[in-house]
Amino acid sequence: MENERKGLLYDILIMLCVYLIACSLPLKWIFESETTVNIVKVILKYFAFGFIVFEIKSKKIMFSSDKKVSIIKYLPFVLICLGNIAVAFISGFNYLTNDNIGGLITLALFDCVATALCEEFLFRYLLLNFIRQTKKTFVSIILSACFFGLMHLVNISSLSSIPYVLLQCLYTFGLGIILGFVYLDSRKIYLPIILHALFNFLNDSLVSILFDFEYNVWFFVINMAITVLAGLYFIFMYMRSDMYVSNTMGNN
Repeated sequence: MENERKGLLYDILIMLCVYLIACSLPLKWIFESETTVNIVKVILKYFAFGFIVFEIKSKKIMFSSDKKVSIIKYLPFVLICLGNIAVAFISGFNYLTNDNIGGLITLALFDCVATALCEEFLFRYLLLNFIRQTKKTFVSIILSACFFGLMHLVNISSLSSIPYVLLQCLYTFGLGIILGFVYLDSRKIYLPIILHALFNFLNDSLVSILFDFEYNVWFFVINMAITVLAGLYFIFMYMRSDMYVSNTMGNN
């Protein structure tokens, strides 16, 4: 059993390394066009996802469930995807003009889906289930969210980027808790994938394409309010879930 766990951990680390390499290759050294760089990066992410799926199937790493759930109860979590759009409208940020805005949005959507596919299979389907084999459910969610947040440290590109990346690590830790809960409560990996893709697309990519976005007081006020509301709803949903009963009884 212990050897199987070590083997699974090794497989997860290999898949994670493949994904991080796909995201971190210095493509700007190869291609002059930023559009070409972004297209190649998206293609590499889909190749990484193909490798992850191949490894899962070839190693028969299956965590399946026939649990039936109502998707409606997870809809309030979509609120966390709308924070920066609300900031942009309330702050009155200027719209950016671009002749190829449709192409940028399409490429960003493909990128967000690729990122969500890879990271949800790595951190929720694989790592979260791996930790849960020996830890209680809530502890597993927290630990997997920690690793998910820390993974974003690879985005540090200069000293000036450190504060932004640390902020990113913090909010992705919170996002990881919600995504972990949604996955374990529903046992449907497609739900955190959709929520993750929406978060990246609406909260980051879309506002960057459409608006001259700046961090201001409204950014912190609105996102803090959304964080509190999402946190309260998470606590409410968690205490009504089977996971809460399982933890209080001392079971996994």
